[in-house]
Amino acid sequence: MSIWYLDYDKADGEGIKEAITNNYLNGFIQRIDERLRRHSFGVFVVLGKEGCFEVRGVMLFRGEGIPEPMKEHSQFEYWKQKKLDPKNEADRNLFAAYFDSKEGGQLEGMNCVTRKWYK
Repeated sequence: MSIWYLDYDKADGEGIKEAITNNYLNGFIQRIDERLRRHSFGVFVVLGKEGCFEVRGVMLFRGEGIPEPMKEHSQFEYWKQKKLDPKNEADRNLFAAYFDSKEGGQLEGMNCVTRKWYK
């Protein structure tokens, strides 16, 4: 298994309204290829406040890299990816913080507005 941190690289004018940002995240998750469901797991969040939202997440994939069906996702090219090292304490803490996050709580120093599971 490999662990990946994903950060949506939003364009100018994105991440302003909560409802629109949530719709983007919902659409992204819905379009993840069904072939990945048995081989991946993750949590995605909308962080921040009205006018300045960020969309981020962590995913577990079977294997060492990001699987082709995920790379072929029509919106995946807009996500910055960073492989996390389970031996690195900071990476482990970041991974744990995402899985332990709660709506209304804090994550990466920002308000956690929305939390969605991909399973």
